[in-house]
Amino acid sequence: MSRMSTVHPRKPGLKEVAALAGVSTATVSYVLSGKRAVSAATARRVHAAIEELGYRPNRSAAALRSGRSSTIVLLIPDVTNPFYTELVVGVEERAADHDLTVVLRNANLDPSREHAYLADALSLDVAAVLCAPFTPALLTDLPAGPGARPPVVLLDEAIDGDAAARVSSDNVRGGELVAEHFASLGCARAAVVGAPEGMPTSVERIDAFRRRAAELGIEVPERAVARAVRRTGDAIAQASAIIDDVAGIDAFFAGDDLLAITLVRELRRRGLAVPDDVAVCGFDDIPWAALVTPALSTVRQRAREMGRRGVDSAMALLEGREVEDVTLPVELVVRDSTAPR
Repeated sequence: MSRMSTVHPRKPGLKEVAALAGVSTATVSYVLSGKRAVSAATARRVHAAIEELGYRPNRSAAALRSGRSSTIVLLIPDVTNPFYTELVVGVEERAADHDLTVVLRNANLDPSREHAYLADALSLDVAAVLCAPFTPALLTDLPAGPGARPPVVLLDEAIDGDAAARVSSDNVRGGELVAEHFASLGCARAAVVGAPEGMPTSVERIDAFRRRAAELGIEVPERAVARAVRRTGDAIAQASAIIDDVAGIDAFFAGDDLLAITLVRELRRRGLAVPDDVAVCGFDDIPWAALVTPALSTVRQRAREMGRRGVDSAMALLEGREVEDVTLPVELVVRDSTAPR
């Protein structure tokens, strides 16, 4: 019995594009890669031919020719946190500019999952790994030597370990800005919540906040600094304990905006008005910060820019260029959750 064969139409390739545009296949490659200058008129003909034929570059073939993968892995702690959502958007925007594919891994605030995901990413044939860590010791067990694994670029948290590059925010200045803002409001006694121990961002923010607060005459009692916490629910419980145990707290500095928004609700539940009784300032400036009531005062991080710069650092490393760590500026955004006494 004879079999009927199914013939799939051949997808257009470089040869077809070149023939339609009246140029060589090399010229088509130059237009696609941007590695050599091509006249505007020629480039227009090539792009017109690509559009007409519906040509799509074969990324796998390109990776084989270049000897480099076209995939990067992005590992984040919590995809439900809008800060990391913005970070993902920035990474994908810049990755698209380089024709790279992004594989997203969400650790869901689970240290064992984070370690497993990183180990798995480093064992794959990928161009680079971008990681926003939440476990201080995450990089301690990496394979030795940069040649043994893809380059690792840290985003947000500059934890210790053998990372190739780091992109973070100016957390020291962020903490100082909050202290200066509270002082301008006339606050006298402040508390801090949502500050996991061992994480550089938290340590830098808290230390800078407390140092600047002391200089400005604001007391931050040690009992009013909740350090060992990772999840919002636990942080709110610690904030409630601070209200019960430490008298006279008139300002809260929250480690992120989601926590700050939840804290405002808890303060209201306990009969405290924000900002009349207690001022609340967050950190990140997520899109929701301006939409809640009262609108949240916060320190703005450039999350999308952080993601874009992370990809830039990875590409520079892959091209053999030297890369310096990047520290992005922050700014205070004053809204309704803080007001003068």
